Amino acid sequence: MGQFEAALKVARSLLGMSCAGLLFKDGRVVLSGELGTLSRDELIGKVFRINSLPSSRYLDIKNIPWLPSLSADFSCLSCCIIENLSIDDVRLFLLSDTPCSVDSKQLEEHLATLVDLLSGLVSLSQTPLSSSSLFDETPLSISYGLTGQTGTLRTLKNLHAVTANSGLSLDEKLQKILQVGVEHFALPIGLISSINGDIYQVEYSHTPNGEVLPGAQFELGNTYCVHTLGSDLPTSYYHTAISDIKEHPCYKDFKLEAYIGIVIYVSGKRWGTLNFSSPHPKAQPFGEDDYEVMKLLAQWVGNEMTLAYDRSVQAQYENDLREQKIFFESLFENAPEAIVLVGRNREIKMLNPAFTELFGYSLDDLLGKTTQVLYADESDFIRQGQAYKDDVEDVLNRYRVSYKNKQGKIFHTETIGSMIRNADGSLGGYIAHIRDVTERLEVEQKMIDTNLRLSIAADAAGIGVWEFDLQDSTLHWDDWMYRLYGFSIGERVSATFGLG
Repeated sequence: MGQFEAALKVARSLLGMSCAGLLFKDGRVVLSGELGTLSRDELIGKVFRINSLPSSRYLDIKNIPWLPSLSADFSCLSCCIIENLSIDDVRLFLLSDTPCSVDSKQLEEHLATLVDLLSGLVSLSQTPLSSSSLFDETPLSISYGLTGQTGTLRTLKNLHAVTANSGLSLDEKLQKILQVGVEHFALPIGLISSINGDIYQVEYSHTPNGEVLPGAQFELGNTYCVHTLGSDLPTSYYHTAISDIKEHPCYKDFKLEAYIGIVIYVSGKRWGTLNFSSPHPKAQPFGEDDYEVMKLLAQWVGNEMTLAYDRSVQAQYENDLREQKIFFESLFENAPEAIVLVGRNREIKMLNPAFTELFGYSLDDLLGKTTQVLYADESDFIRQGQAYKDDVEDVLNRYRVSYKNKQGKIFHTETIGSMIRNADGSLGGYIAHIRDVTERLEVEQKMIDTNLRLSIAADAAGIGVWEFDLQDSTLHWDDWMYRLYGFSIGERVSATFGLG
């Protein structure tokens, strides 16, 4: 079922027109009905000529002298109505091969309601449209009396008033839509229910005395909706006692004589049903007009629930992003090591407080500049840039490099760089963790110097040095120990002793 099929059928029936449709700026056409002997493709092709006409009511085309081209395109056309929707670049058009029989006051009232209704449907529409899939070739034969027209128009107005009220929550809107349906069908019970496997659960209810409350669960096979699920079209029983389901458990258990229900789609998937019922039979079967109103109600319920679901998913996604951002900022800001974030061309974008403390630069000092300004030796900047290639590992090896701070003082660091990938996998930039190891290197150098001096002194004094490893009980001698004990070069081995 097309997204606008039911609304366009209602438009045709209210105004007594053969064909109704929507024309979008991008060339999409949604049609309902037919015009004379024109085929679907012929009608779609000719409809584009209408777009050049201003919004108006052309109620007697054959007697309008400046419209010969339209008469030539539609030889059978007697009446044409064109209205702009409140949505940009979407137009409603209605065509008929017979004169319009609706008086001018009713015509304007009906058109105002239809424009509001269709504008709301277009704005809520989430699914891409296809003119071929949405074309309804079945002729419509609804015979509204004055009461039927008035009732349907009132229902459309009430429905639009509910769905257009942004101050209502989803729960409030769905409750009011149930009330609209209850009043339209004159059936006291209205339910919106979800279906999961074999479980039928009432989610929203409108009943005279709270006979059925939200949360109530039933076995699907024992409900009327097991029959509703057999089709995407409305299912109805005006007097169940004389219907083909009179022996079914749903009738024996609930004794509902009148019922009309339809499947609800949420986010493109079957979600549950919308239904209205009564313990008393109707005087006559549900008509085509009832089915079209039922389709509209189901579309609005599905649209509202889909919109709410999408908003919920979006809100959760945005909340997750905020939490990730806070977590990242906390790690970034409170890290004890200097951290700098750069783009793919090594231009500086972010730095943390530890970086400012180490280098003396604020972000304002460096934003947009390359990291070359940080290197003590330009050759190190060039050499490191050669390591930053798209085809290398995302996490680069730890490397030592000398930087200079804002005052020009040189210090030595260990740096680890990691690549940042864009959503498409391309290189977005780098993040570097920098640790000042100047003091550690000085201590290491002092130890090396001390050991060297000791080695020179021991060698000069002819002192032997040995080392015993407690882990594997091995004894290691230096050259002087071998000399002192008279071992030749060929006899020098590590001695191993067992303790005990």
